[in-house]
Amino acid sequence: MKTISMKFLIPVIILLTTACYYDSEEILFPEVGTDCNLVDLSFSEDITLILNNNCWSCHSNANAASFGGNLKLQNYADIVQNIDALIGSINHNSSYPAMPKNGGKISDCQIQKIETWNTDGLPNN
Repeated sequence: MKTISMKFLIPVIILLTTACYYDSEEILFPEVGTDCNLVDLSFSEDITLILNNNCWSCHSNANAASFGGNLKLQNYADIVQNIDALIGSINHNSSYPAMPKNGGKISDCQIQKIETWNTDGLPNN
């Protein structure tokens, strides 16, 4: 009886220990999340779209004084002037207020686009 239970128990233990491991989504689905295009970013199309959808409700020229701490992010000159604060805030760095206020971070792709646009020299295109 002991040998029968050992013959059964050993394969079950081996099956359970080899079948259980942590699956990484990035390994299982490498195509997910790779559609973030960081090439040929355009201020007028890429950056303003991100800011329009996430920032301008408080930081437009019309609303900045009332809702956005007077920080304007609607035109190129204002964005360039405040780029460090913008990047610090969207990354939720401890030295800056986390933005969007009372919300989660914007997507990693959107953050990467703003950072890449900054690294590329802030082209006004």
